[in-house]
Amino acid sequence: MKTKIYILRHSETDYNVERRHDHEWRAMITEKWKQRAEIISQLLWDSKISTIYSSPLPRCIDTLTPLANTLEQKIVIDERLRENFLWPIQDKLWSDVPRVFLDEVHDINGKDYEWYEHMRDVHARVSEFIDSVAQIHKW
Repeated sequence: MKTKIYILRHSETDYNVERRHDHEWRAMITEKWKQRAEIISQLLWDSKISTIYSSPLPRCIDTLTPLANTLEQKIVIDERLRENFLWPIQDKLWSDVPRVFLDEVHDINGKDYEWYEHMRDVHARVSEFIDSVAQIHKW
């Protein structure tokens, strides 16, 4: 039997609506997307999902909670799925952050700064998570 991995991004948050950056724990999913998370749980109820993993961020857990409830499963929190942190832009409007700053931060070969996690480190962290899931579920 083949192993399938479903990857869901967290639902729309109040910060998304306000077009504001959140790399911490503040953003919460909107009421509209709470309803959509319920619909997603109904669509995946018979998908034979054996384990639900989530970032520790509330917006991610809130997105997956309806699915976990439908499947009668617990959500496994894994720190390797957390958001990368960019404290200089926390709470700032998207339009207030220079594009060049974001391009540099997301350049896999870009500079290292002590105030954020480089995208190559994020990639390594998430790849490690996927490799460990592959070992656990023997695909």
